[in-house]
Amino acid sequence: MTIGGSGLVATLEATHPLQAVRWIKTALRGVVGSLDPPQTAAAAVFFTDGHWTALDALRENRPFAFSIHCGTTHIEWSVRPALFLPLQPACVARL
Repeated sequence: MTIGGSGLVATLEATHPLQAVRWIKTALRGVVGSLDPPQTAAAAVFFTDGHWTALDALRENRPFAFSIHCGTTHIEWSVRPALFLPLQPACVARL
């Protein structure tokens, strides 16, 4: 977390694309009252249609980002799929 400069503020591990998009929508709702009219309109587009674009991208294993400006502050939410292979169980050898 960085205060007074640029940097990462928070991370979240989501197990499903819908969970990741809900997190963006929840965080965006927290700041939408502080936005100027053009940025409020951009947020409204995300709430109505843009979240479907995000879900489609994540379901196709593509990253997605959404950003807004609040005065001199730039806020960006980015999500990307993280694909992991399951670990093999440990081999136990008997002597």
